[in-house]
Amino acid sequence: MFENDYIMRLIYDIIRTLKKLIFKTSEENGEITEMDANVAKDFRRLSALIDEGRINEAENLLTEEMETESTKAFQTALLFYEYLNSKDNDFLEDNDFSRREISDGIKYAAGLYGYGSMIDALLANAGED
Repeated sequence: MFENDYIMRLIYDIIRTLKKLIFKTSEENGEITEMDANVAKDFRRLSALIDEGRINEAENLLTEEMETESTKAFQTALLFYEYLNSKDNDFLEDNDFSRREISDGIKYAAGLYGYGSMIDALLANAGED
């Protein structure tokens, strides 16, 4: 339980850092200040699948989008994993997903967009790998 809470906080901090550095989020609430309409549409579609418990299906759709290497797809990925990370452990467990898979998804997305070394550094500083 403690490990999952630690991973949840770590994921939150990594996503917040990436959003702040790459997408210029606001200091007050960590929200992306300007969201493209397509990003918003994609995020709504993926978050609805998450809410239905279709997490793997949603992640597969996200991964297909990331193959385009669009920064908008990366923005969607950060929002996706942030939203997924906000779900409680019971929800994730009931839907065969784990915090570790969320962390792996962020690592994959960050690596695809050239931010893999940043994630490695953040995880190394936190004692993760």
